[in-house]
Amino acid sequence: MIKLQPILKYTPIKADFPKINELRLYNPIKDTFELQKKDFLSLSKDEILRKITHSIKPEYSIGKGSEAEVYKIDGTNYCIRISKKENPQQLKNISFDLSEEDKINHVVAKIGKKSSIMKYIEGYPLLLGINKKYDVTQQQVNKIVCNLPSTAFHNLLKQICHAQKHKMAFDHSWTNLIVNPKENTLTAIDFYKNNFADYEEFLPLRKIYVALMHDTPEEKKKCINLLINGALEEFKPKIKPEININDIHFYDFMQHVERGDIQVRANSWQMLKNTLSEIEKLKSAEQNFNQDVSAPLSGRIKIAKALLNQI
Repeated sequence: MIKLQPILKYTPIKADFPKINELRLYNPIKDTFELQKKDFLSLSKDEILRKITHSIKPEYSIGKGSEAEVYKIDGTNYCIRISKKENPQQLKNISFDLSEEDKINHVVAKIGKKSSIMKYIEGYPLLLGINKKYDVTQQQVNKIVCNLPSTAFHNLLKQICHAQKHKMAFDHSWTNLIVNPKENTLTAIDFYKNNFADYEEFLPLRKIYVALMHDTPEEKKKCINLLINGALEEFKPKIKPEININDIHFYDFMQHVERGDIQVRANSWQMLKNTLSEIEKLKSAEQNFNQDVSAPLSGRIKIAKALLNQI
């Protein structure tokens, strides 16, 4: 699997350029300016290919794996994944006929037989690579993650569960989660076809937790808090869940956490486990038997949130 390490916050050049009507040669700076007005994918096929050719250079490389290398397409919000089985100079055919699997992996167009144009996910990988220069340290990235709102974890959970519905599994590596402090988002960037999806138990909370960076006990507790609070968004009363709540498995997740080296307050932790189990049962009763459980469900969610702050 290719491990992407995106560069941070590429800012297209903005300037007032003189009008040179007679100039017909390719001008990268002028093209960058023009692309701000017109989306890259709406350009002609020849313009797209020309821009890609210009960007296949070492200075635009943002990730390399055993199967492909990825380049940021200059002046755009896209990148190009070039398969090592294809000659970049021979990429001619562009197709916008995409499968759901393509879209899950942020593909916006196919080019050649095995290469693709993808959305560029702005931000930092959770594990900063030693081969790239960033304007933050690893400790600062960890802090950024811990200061995200729980909605970032909720949206990440939905992203991973959506992929699972299409038998695509998240490759839960530190380098495959991108945090964007500007937009307060966490985005998974690498999914693979899971041929065993019907036989393996799906444990998304555990997968996300493993992919998060948390070096200190405080960071671990904060990530647990944010992850569970994000998942609880699916259990609010009288709101139809966007994912299958049977995939959450709070109890399994907490057992997984217990096997680590984290120290928690035993009483609060046990009460939290019991409360989360009650929340799952109440939401299941609401969904499956159309029972009005709003009052007890709201109460249990409030208790769970309070206990999370005590662990």
